[in-house]
Amino acid sequence: AGGDYSVLFAYDQRLRKEISELEKNISENQFSANNIKAQLNTHLYKLVEIQESFFSLLKNKYPKYYNTWLFPQITTISQLQNKLHNDESFIEYYLSDSALFSIVISKNTKYFNKYECCYNELAGAISNYMNIISRFKSSTPKGLNIFNRQSYSLYSCFIKPIKEQFNNKSLIISADGIINYIPFETLTQTCDSFSDADYRKLNYMIFD
Repeated sequence: AGGDYSVLFAYDQRLRKEISELEKNISENQFSANNIKAQLNTHLYKLVEIQESFFSLLKNKYPKYYNTWLFPQITTISQLQNKLHNDESFIEYYLSDSALFSIVISKNTKYFNKYECCYNELAGAISNYMNIISRFKSSTPKGLNIFNRQSYSLYSCFIKPIKEQFNNKSLIISADGIINYIPFETLTQTCDSFSDADYRKLNYMIFD
């Protein structure tokens, strides 16, 4: 109803997933018996027909969803720069198996960065950090220092290497996959050691 397209989105994603898995299954069974391949292909054809009917329904009854989600407009870098204010920077992250990529776009500049890293190690560090801040039971100096080290480690990976490229007060961050779970405003910008458990003393990104 109205602008709530969650049911349409869920069905669309389910169809796409089933078609993708079936295409993979067909590829893996290309040397199987002919009757098996025929059954898989028949199933695929039926799914594609269902998807085409679904798209036709969307086009007629939900044109807004059809046009914005299924066929989104691509924004160019120049168009994005025109929409940014002078004190804003847009940062996009993508993590592959062996590298972290980032694109930094400001009003008059743009940068593309690549840093070698291990996906599993970085994903593990993010997961550990999320566990720490979701529970936050430790009010001891040791607990604070562990949190600060974990937080600064992520800051050193994602923000510190590119900080000179934006130098702005306002960041718009678009993150891929597990990176999207990082609350960047909580990352600390220094890794000092503390003898008390006052979390207010930490130099969080949100302060800048």
